[in-house]
Amino acid sequence: MSNSISLIAILSLFTLLPFIIASGTYFIKFSIVFVIVRNALGLQQVPSNMTLNGVALLLSMFVMMPVGKEIYYNSQNENLSFNNVASVVNFVETGMSGYKSYLIKYSEPELVNFFEKIQKVNSSEDNEEIFDDDNISIFSLLPAYALSEIKSAFIIGFYIYLPFVVVDLVISSVSVNVRYDDDESGNHIYTDKINFVCRDGRLDNVIKRTHFTIF
Repeated sequence: MSNSISLIAILSLFTLLPFIIASGTYFIKFSIVFVIVRNALGLQQVPSNMTLNGVALLLSMFVMMPVGKEIYYNSQNENLSFNNVASVVNFVETGMSGYKSYLIKYSEPELVNFFEKIQKVNSSEDNEEIFDDDNISIFSLLPAYALSEIKSAFIIGFYIYLPFVVVDLVISSVSVNVRYDDDESGNHIYTDKINFVCRDGRLDNVIKRTHFTIF
């Protein structure tokens, strides 16, 4: 019976693992930013979604490695047993302190308090209290962290997108002046956007190249 319970717990953990990785790590930020950059370049299929997700996953593993190591060492020291419910609950509350600290660090306090109040709205506790880091539930931190990372990713994507908008405007205005058709103008835009990336985002080089190419 105990082996069956342990097997069910392990299978449940592995079932939830992809969702935790997608929404509870840096993967959510990397994946959004990469898609925004691809759209800014005007490339719909290059790199492919699998490539972008693979790179985002590798970078997320690198960033989250210290947190993962701490969780692993805590599980070894506390003798985590999936046969004992109390052991699992204790590990989530104490053994994952490093991951919990990570979530607190990168979550907006307003969102954390919002989800914590919603979670305790039906309890007898005072909902107006200011929650301490030690008392915050990890189930309140996860949605707060996900929304915070999405907001942060869109802010980063906005600043990355702006230079490519400038490139579009420059190429479009020059193309109108020399009366290029839409196909030629589009080819120049794609070429100069890629050139913009290859030159580490130096807009002056793109403008010079455009000037010499057209004139």
